[in-house]
Amino acid sequence: MFTLRRSQQALLALCLPLSSLFSQELPFRTYSTVDGLAHNRVKRVVADSNGFLWFCTSDGVSRFDGSRFATFGTAQGAPFTSANDLLELSHGLYWIATNGDGVIRFDAGIGLAPTGPDARKARFQQMLVSRDSAANRVNVLFRDRAGTVWLGTDGGLFKTTGVKGNPKMLPVPIGIPSHADRLLQIWSIVEDQEHCLWLGTRFGLVRMMPGGRKVHYRITPRSATDLVASLLLRNDSTLWIGHQAGLLIFRPPSLAEVGLSQAPLQRDDVLMQARLAGSRPHLAGLPSRRGSAQFYQVGGRGQETW
Repeated sequence: MFTLRRSQQALLALCLPLSSLFSQELPFRTYSTVDGLAHNRVKRVVADSNGFLWFCTSDGVSRFDGSRFATFGTAQGAPFTSANDLLELSHGLYWIATNGDGVIRFDAGIGLAPTGPDARKARFQQMLVSRDSAANRVNVLFRDRAGTVWLGTDGGLFKTTGVKGNPKMLPVPIGIPSHADRLLQIWSIVEDQEHCLWLGTRFGLVRMMPGGRKVHYRITPRSATDLVASLLLRNDSTLWIGHQAGLLIFRPPSLAEVGLSQAPLQRDDVLMQARLAGSRPHLAGLPSRRGSAQFYQVGGRGQETW
């Protein structure tokens, strides 16, 4: 069986110091539809509790056990085509975020080969997020420590009332003014040790605190968009932010240090630097002070300003 330990080894290789990566040649193998992958455009890779890797693609989802793919798409009775994310809820039960068909409750414990309409219906259950088509384009799924499932969509943020039966999808305001001509897209969600949710949006970074307070951080306030595509929260409380302009490493203030007013990341608060070791980026001098941030731009030279 393909174990999680094996996938962890691959992730470890990505986390090695850059000097180690450049001093050795890592083995690579390319997998495609020829090998059984559902589609060559892969949007998300998720490891489940059984050690399987799941690939969300433009034509269904594929499960990889270390040697072969099992694909779940329209040919297997799935009521969707394009998958953006996958969330494991319990053994054999998953939610799939689709790019226009809402959320699919997927029971992988039911046999792979379709045996009729009833079996397909039992395996895949479609749940629309809203009547708004933008909200049914679900970009990310996240389950917090309390068990609430959050949905980041092209039409804003939603949360569920539960995961069994027919849960309701409730819209949640995030403190960013809506515009009729601009979709409030949510691309990434993480939770910190103080039970705050961090949202990567089309218009910057949002911190949702227990009790409902919100802080909106504008990273590039002069830009029409401020796209935060991905978030990674490390154990040292640093938030790694994949932004449209590069990599931002932010050490957020604690809840005790946050005021009630919004606190944008001003130019003086963010050092936009690209540190080079020879011709290679070198991540040194990570922010140590609460509320400070460091910006790295691939191929940049010296200090950048907005």
